[in-house]
Amino acid sequence: MSDNHLIFNKEQEILNRADEVLAKDLEKLPEGEIIAHFSELRDNYEHLLKQQIKLTRLADSSQGKLRKFQVELDETNTKINLQNDELTKLNQTKDKFFSIVSHDIRNPLTAIVLMGEILKSNFEKLSPEQLNKQISKISDSIKLLYELFENLHRWSKAQSGILDFNPEEFNLLLVINNVIKLLEGHAGNKNIELKSDVEPGDIIFADKNMVETIIRNLVNNSVKFTKPGGFVKIEHYFDENLNKDVIKVMDNGIGMSQSIIDKLFKLGESSVKKKGTAQEPGSGLGLILCKEFVDKHSGEIWVESEIDKGTTFYFTIPPNKN
Repeated sequence: MSDNHLIFNKEQEILNRADEVLAKDLEKLPEGEIIAHFSELRDNYEHLLKQQIKLTRLADSSQGKLRKFQVELDETNTKINLQNDELTKLNQTKDKFFSIVSHDIRNPLTAIVLMGEILKSNFEKLSPEQLNKQISKISDSIKLLYELFENLHRWSKAQSGILDFNPEEFNLLLVINNVIKLLEGHAGNKNIELKSDVEPGDIIFADKNMVETIIRNLVNNSVKFTKPGGFVKIEHYFDENLNKDVIKVMDNGIGMSQSIIDKLFKLGESSVKKKGTAQEPGSGLGLILCKEFVDKHSGEIWVESEIDKGTTFYFTIPPNKN
């Protein structure tokens, strides 16, 4: 039986006792018995009063808990609705992004198939120069595909949380030299000079593979949007105000507007379809991957650009806290 039932049963008992006393002929009762009855009624009244107070407090407590529960429920519903909205937007963005990526995969694959058919059907008719040109185009398409799949693979691992993060001290110039060696062929085809102002003794604390991926994607992006005869330069310095290492990749390319800058690091934005100065396609995945890896280091990435005057990407790496 609940406390409430006990309270009401006691109230009923008190009322019944009072009725019994009142039903008696008080004039025939001895004075001592009358006093005893009224004393008992007084005690019962006090007990009833205490029970009423207890019941009131119980009601107030229940109402307070109910109000608190309602507030918590409303807050939870609000969070769920916000999360659902965010999830819907994220799924739509990713669907759009993967649509763009699939389109960019299809382009080089189509080019490889068509150029392969040309070679197959006209191999004996083509001059050595023409053969070399067709083979170079196939090679460029394969490199583009490899770059896209490599970025997509790294990005998917970062999203799923299975990408290893192993920060260590390393020589930054060695990493930059690797990037320049890897991209100098592509840059050379456009007569673009790759330069580095990084000192041989520059040491940073970061995940070496991630930093190399960031720089490679930024340099590759600069080469893509720089006209023949231009340059791409990599610099490094320690910013005392930020208390962070700063790496910058600058070019004297075609630049970009603020509206494009605002979309650079967002999945599925239309700006990722922008083609390079040699009509190189791009999904924008490289820059998105850069942001993922910079965020992994608790750093920042941003860009400054001016139409027809060039673009400079900056990203920061916090120093070793140990």
